[in-house]
Amino acid sequence: MNNHNQSLLKLQSAVSFYKYYCVAPVAITLLGCYAYSRIDGSLFATIAGKLASEFVIWYFILAFHSGKLYYYYNLHVAKTTLLLSFLTIDLFLFATGLWITHLII
Repeated sequence: MNNHNQSLLKLQSAVSFYKYYCVAPVAITLLGCYAYSRIDGSLFATIAGKLASEFVIWYFILAFHSGKLYYYYNLHVAKTTLLLSFLTIDLFLFATGLWITHLII
């Protein structure tokens, strides 16, 4: 398998991984955007809460669902790649949600 196909496989695996666990992060993103609009625009508190929830979710995945990570291990996708892609996708969605919330309020 060439390098381009392997990169696409890793990207597809990362998106698939995020889709499997996306309910809690998206709910927290919506809650964070709502809190941002109601707490007089406290950006620091909103971001700190989101990052804390990210680490709790990742701990939950590693502690209780580590057996399901073997699928990605067999595809040669490292845990750090999954973590970074999970954080990147989720923080991108969070930043987009905050930006839209900021435009609305």
